[in-house]
Amino acid sequence: MSKPDFRQFYERHVDKIHRFLLLRVGGNRPLAEDLTSEVFLKALEAYDRYDPAISGSAWIYTIARNHLANHWRTSGRIVDDDISELPIAADDFLEGVTAEEDRRFIREALGELNPEQRQLIEMKHLLGYAHKEIAAITGKTVIATKVATHRAMKRFTEICTSRSKPA
Repeated sequence: MSKPDFRQFYERHVDKIHRFLLLRVGGNRPLAEDLTSEVFLKALEAYDRYDPAISGSAWIYTIARNHLANHWRTSGRIVDDDISELPIAADDFLEGVTAEEDRRFIREALGELNPEQRQLIEMKHLLGYAHKEIAAITGKTVIATKVATHRAMKRFTEICTSRSKPA
């Protein structure tokens, strides 16, 4: 399997990595753009060691996740993985949802999921990764990824349903 040139690799992955980082930095666009640039600079520096037999998505996602962790560590920020605290500015991910209340409802429901469930839903439905890419990123089989994603969506639906019932 031949390795695409870095420009092709960049163009294939930059939007997803930017959305992932934007989600993780609470909608702070300038920070997400800086981090995205830094991630792809690291990827370029390591591209000669990239093995095309490994999923490109898994490889760049791992670089992005590690770079973000290093960023939070060096900035002294305690990482809070609570998606319910995302500001309204991060609502690119909820384009189809129009009312601010509905967006908040969805963010809060996502915040009730465990981190693995939330990550699966983020990768599949917010970032648009295919099950095969998610499997490569998480180290699971495609079947296990499909099952876990289905269960995460089922749990998310249960949370939304229970929250919408009148008290």
